Amino acid sequence: MKPAWISEGGGQHFIRHVTEAGESRQVSASEHIFSQNGIKLLAEGSAVNRGVFDRLVSHKLLKPLEESILVEGVLSAASIRNDINDLIDRSTDLQSLGNKGTTLYQIPGRIFIHPVIATKMTILKCRLPKLYASTCISSVVALQLGARLGLDDSELDMLVSAAIFHDIGELHIDPKILEQEGPLNSEQWRQIFTHPVTGYLMLSSLPDYRVGTDRLVLEHHERSDGSGYPSGLQADQLHALSPVMAVIDTFASQFDANGNCADPERLGVILRLTTHKFDWNAITKGLEMANLVAGERRNEEGDVPFEKFEDLLGSTVKFLEGWGKEIRPLIESRAESILQLLDRRIRILELHLNRAGLHPTNADSSQSVFAEDQTVQSEAAAILKEANWQRRGISTELHRAFPDLPDQIGQQPYQALMAWLEL
Repeated sequence: MKPAWISEGGGQHFIRHVTEAGESRQVSASEHIFSQNGIKLLAEGSAVNRGVFDRLVSHKLLKPLEESILVEGVLSAASIRNDINDLIDRSTDLQSLGNKGTTLYQIPGRIFIHPVIATKMTILKCRLPKLYASTCISSVVALQLGARLGLDDSELDMLVSAAIFHDIGELHIDPKILEQEGPLNSEQWRQIFTHPVTGYLMLSSLPDYRVGTDRLVLEHHERSDGSGYPSGLQADQLHALSPVMAVIDTFASQFDANGNCADPERLGVILRLTTHKFDWNAITKGLEMANLVAGERRNEEGDVPFEKFEDLLGSTVKFLEGWGKEIRPLIESRAESILQLLDRRIRILELHLNRAGLHPTNADSSQSVFAEDQTVQSEAAAILKEANWQRRGISTELHRAFPDLPDQIGQQPYQALMAWLEL
């Protein structure tokens, strides 16, 4: 299940999170902490804070650190329940998905949290509060989407648990990467691709979770067309609920830490333009939910503003022209497999644009047609905005499929390729 190219690592980043958390709350050793070669690094009861970071990170630990510490205010199923319900109560966007008489408020009864995972989640909330809020939002989306799909109680429990824990592996990523703008280097991409595996290994080592929860965590970034990570699996290789989990992750990613959807109209566009990546039934129900959020927002605020249509269209035209005139000639004699992947992704993008009436070779005609109707222009702008986001996703797939991409095509073509994808 674990891809061969993924190495163990990232422990230093989790240790950093733990010792930094120890500066704002009490974190102590619940037992003696030893290195793998028998050196006692910390005695039972010792404080775990910045002062011990170097000592812990300079040795391989005999046991994972989370198994040997006590954290003040450790999360429980009840406290996670309260956090989720508080978030729902503050967010009209989340409230639009259901009410207190529906399954939306049944999430608390579906949460089981092992003490080791409770420790991890507590550190997550302390150190990466936005990510913790995202997991709470994901659980709301998971239960609502799962209920709409008619899943039974066992499947709903699995889906909600996976939604809460799916990004726990990000505690093992350098936090600077999560905030970085611009291209990542090979080591940074490796960390990104590893985080689902890290979460999977945590959960699979604990016998108490419903069978399959760990698989959903492992596969939440996989896509039905093979464009995801960490393994590039296709639909018939995935757990039956992994494509649903992928829709949940995509849906929740459009909400901020307060449970507000950044752009409800675009959320629907994202789902409509990615049907080749997800399960069709999950997409259909996800669209119903997106429409609920968008409808509620329109009732409150009127029309939702969009980026300027002409600018978005011009950027898309420049991107597609750049492929044929500049980028393809640079790499076509260097790596056939890379060229095939890029050709395939460009064709899919063009197909979706053509279906929306946004043919990139006739930009002037598109502008004149959509300029006559502001509502239609707004939807077209949302489609173009999502197309721009999808093209950046090509970079993720390339680095997953070809870890040594710069060496394969050469440094100069690589830089040109990355600049083109980030247009």
